[in-house]
Amino acid sequence: MAHSSDSPAPGSAARRLRFELILAGVLLAIGFGLMPLAVFLVGQQILGDYGGGLGTFYGDLYAALGRGERGAWILLTSPLIGIELLRLLVLPLRRRRGPAAAKPAEV
Repeated sequence: MAHSSDSPAPGSAARRLRFELILAGVLLAIGFGLMPLAVFLVGQQILGDYGGGLGTFYGDLYAALGRGERGAWILLTSPLIGIELLRLLVLPLRRRRGPAAAKPAEV
């Protein structure tokens, strides 16, 4: 017989989905907004002037994205992909630790 603590609380799936969507939105916003800025600034220091400035860099990057260029997609989605891969790597550790922590302490 399943205990009430074994089944998820009502609405927990909706809360989890909401959390995942917000996390994905924040990571994509970072990828589409801040990553190009960071690449541009580092490129300015290492390679010199881009030629058209930051606006041209963003325009060229998003044009490459529209053409389906793999490098543009990787750059812009890298925060989301990176964090999700780290979460997947940590997941087995969390699952292994979970049931042991749920056992009551022996007296």
